[in-house]
Amino acid sequence: MPDLSIIVPVYNVEPYLKDSLTSILKQTFDDFELLLIDDGSTDASGQICDQFALKDKRVHVVHQSNAGMSAARNRGLKMATGKYLGFVDSDDILAPNMYQLLISNLETFDAAISICGMKEIRRGQTVEAYSKQVAQLYDSEAILALILKGKRLSVNIQNRVYKASLFKDVTFPAGKIAEDAAVTTALLCRNNRVVFDETPCYFYLRHGASATTRPFAQVDLTSIEVWRANEQLIQATWPRLSGLAHMRVISSNFYVLDKIMLSENWRKIPDQKPIIQFLKSNAAFILKSSEFTRNRKVAVVLLLISPYIYRTTVRLQRRVKMFE
Repeated sequence: MPDLSIIVPVYNVEPYLKDSLTSILKQTFDDFELLLIDDGSTDASGQICDQFALKDKRVHVVHQSNAGMSAARNRGLKMATGKYLGFVDSDDILAPNMYQLLISNLETFDAAISICGMKEIRRGQTVEAYSKQVAQLYDSEAILALILKGKRLSVNIQNRVYKASLFKDVTFPAGKIAEDAAVTTALLCRNNRVVFDETPCYFYLRHGASATTRPFAQVDLTSIEVWRANEQLIQATWPRLSGLAHMRVISSNFYVLDKIMLSENWRKIPDQKPIIQFLKSNAAFILKSSEFTRNRKVAVVLLLISPYIYRTTVRLQRRVKMFE
């Protein structure tokens, strides 16, 4: 039985998959099983998974009909035998010593969750091992505050190791995005010791197929559902974080509205109306909050003036980012 189970959902990532899997298999901590869940890929991703399994006995592959990220991760949870769990997205790259650092910190601090830094990279960029140790122990409320603020630490689950026992009766919500947010809050309710080392060891590749760049879809509305549910849980468990939780609900509404506004048929999407009304009703909260950027405060003012002006600004910002 390995110490660590690494779960990797795989779906149509042929251009990036080999680099990602290679970075996992070259980890300096090598007592792990690598569980590849091919979620109905229509490109060569499934075959690449099988090729890696033939070369390394630590690799185990399951092929299933497409059911989404959450279903793939849940399949991996059922297969996992390690006392620790890790999750990797199949287009991302790990520093060679990431899991060594995470597990060492977890055991040194007797924590249930160990987190490292996460950083965006460009395709082909070289990733080196890091030796700097700046680990610090947090309780669940303090680490959740950092996650909600989203400046030093994101809600993503990939750049961390968990004690497998935390996932007893916890699964990823099927058919929803922001699934990391749902699981993270649930896990923090079960644990009060988290070690965080800001050393960047997990590197994500942003590209045209990511959720943040694809057009609006109905499933995007589930991100609002997840954060509203989180807000209720946080209000009941960590009431001092209620303001930050509400900030994330507002941010999820901005996220969805921006996607709608980038659609050519935005006026025919009925979901825009309750979102716009919600944001307008929270304008005072947004303008007073230190957590919202100046751009977001300007955005809500523009929305109060006219949704058309707001849409023009969103589209202009997208064009600027495309040429950065």
